[in-house]
Amino acid sequence: MRDPEPLAFEQRDGVVAVASDGKDWLIGWRSNARRVFTDGTFTAAARIPNIDSLEWDGTGYLFSWRPPPTSTIRLERISRSGPIVSTLVATVAAPYDGFAMKAAGPARIIVAGINIAPEAKYGSTRRAFARFLDLVARRRSAR
Repeated sequence: MRDPEPLAFEQRDGVVAVASDGKDWLIGWRSNARRVFTDGTFTAAARIPNIDSLEWDGTGYLFSWRPPPTSTIRLERISRSGPIVSTLVATVAAPYDGFAMKAAGPARIIVAGINIAPEAKYGSTRRAFARFLDLVARRRSAR
């Protein structure tokens, strides 16, 4: 079943990403995001960093972006409701040519990418790398 009137978003170049919390959606494109509700209404676009990927991880929307010209990925969270405001969750060293991020459970993600393996045993071939990240804040022990 198709919507009689699709939502139109300004899109030049860049990534369009969609994630759902099981009820509503968050759509990110270029350096914007907006919530789309099940009744078809949506919020005004809010500015966020230039988005690469977007996921619901069970506790909030996570998006990744890579500030140029670094080889790090910044992971930021947007809450399920309220204003679209992102907070930094983690910075990941990721010297990958390209990368992908997927939720792997509540507050857990996997980041994967392709890079040249410099070790002699791999002969400088391109290999896939992946790592799991737990995004739960750790408590400090009492002294």
